[in-house]
Parts: sequence; C-alpha cells; structure tokens
Amino acid sequence: NRTGDDNNHQLITVDIHQQGEIKDFIKSMDGYVFLETNDSCILQGIDKLKIENDVIYIADGDVLQMFDRKDGKWLGKIDRQGRGPGEYIYIDDFDVCDSEIYVLSGNKIIVYDNSGSSLRTVRMDYGYDKFCVVGKDRVWLYSSRSNDGKFNFVLIDPSDGNKVLAEYDPFEENESYLFSDNRPFCSKESGFVYTAQIYDNIVYRLSEDEYEPVYEFDINLKNRITQEELHGSSYGELSDRYKNEESLRNIEYVTVDDNTLFAVFSCFLSERGYRDCFVKVDLKSGKSEYYLVNENIDPAFPLFDSGDIEGYDGKTVISSIYAAWAKKQGEDFGIEDLAAISEYDNPVLVFHTLNY
Repeated sequence: NRTGDDNNHQLITVDIHQQGEIKDFIKSMDGYVFLETNDSCILQGIDKLKIENDVIYIADGDVLQMFDRKDGKWLGKIDRQGRGPGEYIYIDDFDVCDSEIYVLSGNKIIVYDNSGSSLRTVRMDYGYDKFCVVGKDRVWLYSSRSNDGKFNFVLIDPSDGNKVLAEYDPFEENESYLFSDNRPFCSKESGFVYTAQIYDNIVYRLSEDEYEPVYEFDINLKNRITQEELHGSSYGELSDRYKNEESLRNIEYVTVDDNTLFAVFSCFLSERGYRDCFVKVDLKSGKSEYYLVNENIDPAFPLFDSGDIEGYDGKTVISSIYAAWAKKQGEDFGIEDLAAISEYDNPVLVFHTLNY
C-alpha cells in the first residue's frame, strides 16, 4: 500500500499572515502569447493546460484546443464527442506524451495524434477520475475513492493488455463522489510523480516501487484537516464540513530544483473565497515564503497577479488572463499590444521565470 516510513518526510511551516514579495518568487517575465481567436476556437475557459514540443494544449469542456507556443496561432482541435470508435462521451482528463494526446473518459483512454485522428483505445475494468501518462507503457490512474477497484492509484501497462504494475492507497468503500477541480498529480519528475489528494496537506512521491510522503505543509489556516479526519471521513462529509470554511483545498502544482521547492495551493480564505497561494521553500533550512496571488498588483510584474496560475513548464510558471482584464492592464501599465486587443478575444498566456 504505502512503502517506507510515513514519518520520514520534511515538515514545512507556512504562515499565511506573513505575505512575501513577488520578487522573491518571480525572477523575470519571459513574455506572453495571444491565443488566436476564430470561430473554431473561442475558449469558454481553461480546465487544464499542458505544453509539449512548443504546442499548447488546452481542455475547454469537452473540446481540446491546440495553439503554437511561440505565437499563439491556432493549430487545430479534438472535438470527438460521441459513442463511436475513437470518440468520447466527455473529457475527464487529458495528458500529452511524445506528441500523442491521451484523453481519459470514464473507463477508457483514447489516444490521438495532433491532427485529431485516433490512434488506439485503451479500455479499463473501472472508470477513473484523473490520470498521468509517464510513457506508452506506463500510465497512472486515479480513482478519487470512486470505483470498485478500491485503490486510488493504479499503474498499468497499456502495451501489455493493461497489466497492473502497482496499486497504492486502498480505500474500503466506493464513495462515487467526484470533484471536478481535483488535481492529484502535481508534476512529473524523472522516474516518479509528485501527488497530493484533495484536502490533504502531504505531498507524496509516487513510482512503480513506492508511494511515500515527502513534504508535509503545516499551514496556519483557521481549519486544519488532520490525517485522521481525512481518512476517517468520506469526501462528501469533508465537502459539507468545510464548504465556505477557511481550509486547504488542494496542493495543485509542485516543482523542486536546486533545493528549492515551489508549490501552488488552492485554499478557501475567509472573506476572500477560493484563492491561489504561492509557497517557496528552502529545503535545506526549511524556511518558507508565502504569497497570495491576485491580492495586489506589483508594477514590476503587473501581469503576474492579473490571472490564474495554470501550471509549470520547467522553471517557468504559466498564467492565463482573460482578454478584458489583459486589455485593462495594458492600458494601465502602458503595454501597447495588450491595450490593443479586443475584450472578446481568447485569454492571454503569460510566462514568468521562477526565482530559484
């Protein structure tokens, strides 16, 4: 189930009342990209964003749109809703590996090329909520306590008849309770992935051979959900108990390099609602710095606090800004090309380099 010593991990204290400075988190702005707007690609929102080989992949509802990373040109889309071969009912999740696009829909994964042609379909015994593709012969599936297999993390080999290679984090009862905003896979690393489940303050290292806690965040929110409460309550009970109560929701994105850890949390904060919280940790000293995103606009980096964090691309943090707000920021801060866009355009993606 789990391997190793559960206490053999680093405890990190985070003080949400000590707001850091953006310059401690962000080294520079690397530019921004206007996502092309046309009748075929009017984005209603960004459910998930991935970048691979200079292609931006964006899930918007049950359509997957593709744009050029360099200039934002629209490259095409996957819009294959249906019940026929190569079609999906809905997009639960998607991932990209070696320029192949994997779409999870219930108990099947459909693999497409960049033209939208289906290459193959992988069928599982149970339906899954999220997944993470680490190779053509390695796919992690996540169930969110909501299938009859009763393991949250299952590693399969699609090239070998979906052979099960590992199973971790068992649960006793199929709760059939899904969170659309649950992001259990925080990042892919060499040989493993970082994971954190909803309401959990612990980040785990997950590989074929281990599922071990590595970082535990002690955050001084008004409500702290203990491990005993997390594992002793159903997700439905936790959702009812902490709805509109100050608490951790998700540790969403994690990246570690040069003994520095960056993490993005989703928290419900009193009088502020759901917000993104940025944390930087010196892993040698254990010192942490905290930054509440979208609280203030710093003139040095006016676009960072103007949008929503969508993830990392190496040492770059990616944010999206709705066109109307990007236009206003362009006008306020004298950024001419931003000021010139239409408020009805697709969002603008902004790239900032993390300050290691």
